[in-house]
Amino acid sequence: MSGVLLAFYTICSAKLLKKWDSLIIVGWAMVIGGIAIMPSVDSFFAPFATFDFQTVASLLFIVVCGTLLAFLLFIESIRYLSPTESSILSSVEPLSAIVASVLFLHVSFGFFQTVGSLLIIATVILLGKQKMASPS
Repeated sequence: MSGVLLAFYTICSAKLLKKWDSLIIVGWAMVIGGIAIMPSVDSFFAPFATFDFQTVASLLFIVVCGTLLAFLLFIESIRYLSPTESSILSSVEPLSAIVASVLFLHVSFGFFQTVGSLLIIATVILLGKQKMASPS
């Protein structure tokens, strides 16, 4: 489902970018997505235990940097790259997650992570070579 929605979001946003600004597109996507998922999130309806400064700051960081800024930059990249190129480049995101996990969370980097990383890099290289080899 996630893959289908990413493809839909990428292709539709290319058309929407011709008419509206990327901030408006991302804003409405977040509002619609948030409303659509609210009924399935139990904690949304539960009373909140404590909301101290650290909790609010962490939540704002996740929402602004981890979600809003990430989607905004992705959608904005479609102005300069094709939706296909943007999607291929976004497939490198798991590598950055692995690097961040190893560096900041001290998660072990084992055999399967190495194989997965090499497969992601190989896929991006192969798709990049295919793109360069095909006539424009």
